[in-house]
Amino acid sequence: MGRQWFIIMSCLTILGLLAASCAPATPTPTPKPAPPAPGKAPAAETPAAKPAAPSPKPAAPAPTPVAPGKPAAEQPRYGGTLILATGGDPPSLDTHQETTMYSHYVVAPSYNSLVQYDPLAWPESKIIPDLAEGWTVSPDGTVLTFRFPKGVKWHDGTPFTSADAKFTIERHKDPPRGMKSPRQSLFEVVDRMEVPDTETLVIRLKHASASFIPTLAIGLTVVVPEHVVKAKGDMKRDVVGTGPFKFKGYSPGVGYESVKNPDYFRKGRPYLDGVKGYIVRDGSTRFAALRTARVHMINLVPGITGSEAELIDKTMPNLVVQRKPVTVESNIVFNVRKAPWDNPKVRQAVHAALNREAMIKVALEGAGVVGGLLYPEGPWALPQAELLKKPGYRKLTGDMDEAKKLLAEAGFPSGFKSSVAVRMDLAQVFRPAELFKTDMARLGIDLTIDAKETAGYWDALERGGYEVGVATRGSQLDDPDAIFGVNWVTKGGRNYMGYSDPKVDELFEKQSRILDKGERLKVVRQIEDIIMEANPALVIAWVIRIAAHSQDVKDYKQPPGVAANTMMQEIWLAK
Repeated sequence: MGRQWFIIMSCLTILGLLAASCAPATPTPTPKPAPPAPGKAPAAETPAAKPAAPSPKPAAPAPTPVAPGKPAAEQPRYGGTLILATGGDPPSLDTHQETTMYSHYVVAPSYNSLVQYDPLAWPESKIIPDLAEGWTVSPDGTVLTFRFPKGVKWHDGTPFTSADAKFTIERHKDPPRGMKSPRQSLFEVVDRMEVPDTETLVIRLKHASASFIPTLAIGLTVVVPEHVVKAKGDMKRDVVGTGPFKFKGYSPGVGYESVKNPDYFRKGRPYLDGVKGYIVRDGSTRFAALRTARVHMINLVPGITGSEAELIDKTMPNLVVQRKPVTVESNIVFNVRKAPWDNPKVRQAVHAALNREAMIKVALEGAGVVGGLLYPEGPWALPQAELLKKPGYRKLTGDMDEAKKLLAEAGFPSGFKSSVAVRMDLAQVFRPAELFKTDMARLGIDLTIDAKETAGYWDALERGGYEVGVATRGSQLDDPDAIFGVNWVTKGGRNYMGYSDPKVDELFEKQSRILDKGERLKVVRQIEDIIMEANPALVIAWVIRIAAHSQDVKDYKQPPGVAANTMMQEIWLAK
């Protein structure tokens, strides 16, 4: 497989670069590929050609119309392979252990979760069955009973049972030695579980939790096979799910592929014959591949830039742009275990000096909104008027006088030298790092940019092998349990800063048990005040993620969380 993928990818890169440098502002139709020379593969087998025509319609029930009264052209059809471009390699294929979407996008079409956000309901957030066909909740909210359909099989032919779902939740909550669990805190509320039979799972919670069912629906808590994990030790190299597509293969630096699961338990799905993704690290090459119809879609991470979206709006009627603020922060994290970043005044000085307006306008090309620690579009966000009174937010263009005063109080009147780790594959990260370096130079802090490949970058953050990092963090779930529990509590799976405050941990547990929203919000505000004073990380902005795809891609709606709506079972191709 490696040689074939290498040839394919080489064609994509070369042709994409040519398109980027030579194509006119208004794209011309892609010419039909010339007949292949003797002994050569047909053009349709490489990304240089348009996606292959849909294969013959399989034996399946007639698709249900999307909505009454829609023309025949808008009714779902079977066939075709969805071609995607993504920005980097997955550190591993075990989506339970990884925090980057590069892992999740590769494997998501092969898995199911217990429940899911309805992929056709956005912008409404509606939770519907996925692997579970239904569930009930006890009157006091502490006992959840899930029912599963009969006859579901893993892709290796082994029957699925409720014990697999129990094992999956245990794996998040109490990971075995050597396994990292970034979302472990979200499952601390689970007390115990029971499997009365092979189609029933009973989950007993320590207390009622409004965020638990949404946690199961975010897309990252996919159900994995107990027998495979126990045989292999993890899922870092194996993908065996119950989902709509069977995993076919992955070649590092090249791409991945999944094919239709003919035995999928949800009858009539999926519509596609397969999903194929190419790893294209250069943003201009990804965009060239999209605009010349060599790929149907760019994955939501990395998405496209604001200027690319404007170009599509003005000159490319064959493409669709979807813009939405998502539960993803562009932020700066400080390793508080290392001097001088262990000094709160140093971190406060950096926050005061940050030119947040320029960061959003220049570095993020306008694709960001000012916000605090919680998603600004949601019900938990600190009101904007109150946010602008907080340190670091009082002057969105930066307060250099205040910053220099704080740095002198910290014992560094002349500044110091340090380094900032950054991912080289995301322009939305690399550009803020460059502007951050400029801001810090004015303050007297001399920063060296340490650009890393995706896997090396996350490894540095997770093991504390960095000083400062420019990062993006997606919470997936707009709830304090998720955002605080993952990022800010001592055991948070993405607490890359090494930050620990017993008071924050205590208040976090307290708010998680309060069902009255008004009372809970009071405790949430206390947590915000403590963290904003300590400032172990600062939010540059909340990201406006821009999705772009061909008009031939139907029934894709961009969700607010970048891990949702990634199974691809509802997507179909018009041609």
